[in-house]
Amino acid sequence: MNRHSVVILLLILLVLPLHAEQTGVLESDLSLSLKSVVLAVATGYTATLLTPRIEFENASFELEGDLSSFSYQADDADIGKMRVKVLDAPPPQITPKGFFEMLFESIQSLLPNYLMMAGYLERQQLYENELFLTGQMDARRRGDTYPFRYEGSGQFTVHGRRVENPVSFSFTFQIPLEGEQGGSVVLQSLYAEGIDYTERVRGIFHLN
Repeated sequence: MNRHSVVILLLILLVLPLHAEQTGVLESDLSLSLKSVVLAVATGYTATLLTPRIEFENASFELEGDLSSFSYQADDADIGKMRVKVLDAPPPQITPKGFFEMLFESIQSLLPNYLMMAGYLERQQLYENELFLTGQMDARRRGDTYPFRYEGSGQFTVHGRRVENPVSFSFTFQIPLEGEQGGSVVLQSLYAEGIDYTERVRGIFHLN
């Protein structure tokens, strides 16, 4: 091997790791993007608890009346702007309730109330023009095996000045409604650009 061949080989060996590092998604961007989806869905749900309910032009949260399923859709929605709009709105009015209303609310107690959701939204530091979300998520209640839970999946793209590059990913999850993990989001799988990030994101975001 002559001198020029050795130099070329060394250059290739040096450049290859750089290209390898550029594949996939930055874990920090992916973690932030997943958190932004949780925040967006929480904002959409909280908006339904207000009187009157807030409707967003580019996003919607729908919950079946019997609580059997819920869905969320967004089309280039400004997550921070929606969060601020919900927090700026007057809290729900407290009105006297009859027996059947209280019975229905006891069933709804599986879901967090306005004060819990508002407290969560207040702790998040995301503002207008920072992150935008496009995609959809669906979940359905299951009770055939333990635990009683919601099972769902979603696919989203997040972009904005808080991430280096747009992040597209798909995921599956559960929300147990009983047991030690009751009320928490349990990530089942997370893929971005065909790469399995499930375990790595669990470690970063503490989804377990």
